Amino acid sequence: MFNLRRRGNTGHPLIIAHRGSSATAPENTLRAFQEAEKAGADMVELDVRMTRDGVLVVIHDRGLKRIAGIRGRVAECPSSVVQQLDAGKWYGRGFRGERIPLLRDVLRALRPETGLNIEVKTDGDQGRRVVVARALCRLLAEERRGRRILISSFDHLFLRRFHSLCPRIPIGALYMSVRDLAVPPARLCHRCGATTFICSRSQIRKRHLINARTHHLDVIVYGVERRRHLARLRRFGVDAMMTNDPGKLRRFLEEF
Repeated sequence: MFNLRRRGNTGHPLIIAHRGSSATAPENTLRAFQEAEKAGADMVELDVRMTRDGVLVVIHDRGLKRIAGIRGRVAECPSSVVQQLDAGKWYGRGFRGERIPLLRDVLRALRPETGLNIEVKTDGDQGRRVVVARALCRLLAEERRGRRILISSFDHLFLRRFHSLCPRIPIGALYMSVRDLAVPPARLCHRCGATTFICSRSQIRKRHLINARTHHLDVIVYGVERRRHLARLRRFGVDAMMTNDPGKLRRFLEEF
């Protein structure tokens, strides 16, 4: 079990910053991660893809158009090109010059006490699953330094591969309603060696919590942005909430 311990004696769920503090800074940049730490996030969530030359970089989209304004896919570009792209100007003038970071650089930049939820994007590419799993295992062996890390993905075949290579690093299974609607969390997680069940605020049901608790699984819910979302999920007893604005969610929690 990943053991998402609640903060102190408050019983509050942990706060995970979705792509960093993406409500206040460009997503998946060092600036967003640093702002998440300042806002009191317990963990940072980020997305990882592999470049053409086998380097793990932090970006959500398959293509570069939305973030960097150029055509092309991350998997088709060498890391030297990806690192030079401006990942901040689309967000606002004050963020010009923010770069798409290497995962290695993020591991080195964040405080050791800040947990990390690494969501891996493979686009269902069978060959890439193996390459990414091996590269990620090597990198974490070199740079983890005792940090609390959770590896997650919608690609459960990738999770199985990664778990076979690095069985001591906790796994989180992301729920996809179209594919997993009839599958209880325990069965979903068992298939890929996961100890954490992850789904959206609109997908979570009380039966999911009951099944997860019965089988000693942690539960993370993403898309928690409003006070009313928080109130419902606290009643459910989820272990962690993922949000774009960790500072705002922290203030909401302090009101309870």
